[in-house]
Amino acid sequence: MGRVRDNWRFLRETLATQLRTGARLLTVDASGLKFLDSASLRVLILAARALRGRHGRLVFARPQPLVARLLEITGADRLLEVQE
Repeated sequence: MGRVRDNWRFLRETLATQLRTGARLLTVDASGLKFLDSASLRVLILAARALRGRHGRLVFARPQPLVARLLEITGADRLLEVQE
């Protein structure tokens, strides 16, 4: 994928579908992302909050250094479960 920026709507719909099925653990493999825009970040944070509300979790796995730094700068690393 490379850039979620162009696909935040797809990301939103995919995560919403999983939430509707009752999922309590979602893992987003971020290893291929080179960039993450604010719309996509918002989608991830909202999904993580929804999962926490049902005692679940969203794992943002293996972000590349630039994306991990973006999460740190924005404070999103405290809102998302980031696994390297």
